[in-house]
Amino acid sequence: MIRWLIAAQSKLKDIYLARDQIAKAQTAYKVYQAFGNQTQMDAMHKLAEDVRKKLESNIPPN
Repeated sequence: MIRWLIAAQSKLKDIYLARDQIAKAQTAYKVYQAFGNQTQMDAMHKLAEDVRKKLESNIPPN
């Protein structure tokens, strides 16, 4: 039971950190967009997409 709980807490922490990273990338994207910095916009978009893919790969199928 304890191992399961620790594993679940670890998984939730990973999800929280990934969501936080996506949020930061989205915020940075908007800032770079305001200043017309396409290179950094593209980098932030790629970062967010990579994190989303990582999250999706860790979700078990129904």
